[in-house]
Amino acid sequence: MDFETNNVESNVEERRQCRGMIHVVESGDTLYLIGKKYNVSVSDIMRNNPYVNVYNLQIGDELCIPTKNIGMVQGFRPYVVKEDDTLKSILNQAGVDFETLMRYNQRLGQLKVPAKTVILVPINIMPKER
Repeated sequence: MDFETNNVESNVEERRQCRGMIHVVESGDTLYLIGKKYNVSVSDIMRNNPYVNVYNLQIGDELCIPTKNIGMVQGFRPYVVKEDDTLKSILNQAGVDFETLMRYNQRLGQLKVPAKTVILVPINIMPKER
């Protein structure tokens, strides 16, 4: 077995060991942008991808993006928002409530609501009886 074949088999085995999700590098991806997308540090991505030349990412490279178990969450799957998505449609597709989505996506709280949008804000809401 030559070095190249051995290296490919090693890469396949290391991908199977990934304790997170696989990101396939696309045009324009950098470690910084990938880390920002998944809320993971560049050093964590580098540490989890010894088989990838992280200084020369190529389209199609597969990176193991580490995830940390938080509470009862077993991991995450990325969702890329589509043109016609609404917050409601994303919540329905994901099967989670707004509070849960916000807990793991704190940047959502920084999204701007378009000017002149009318939002109904309830006043004097009584707490639900248990």
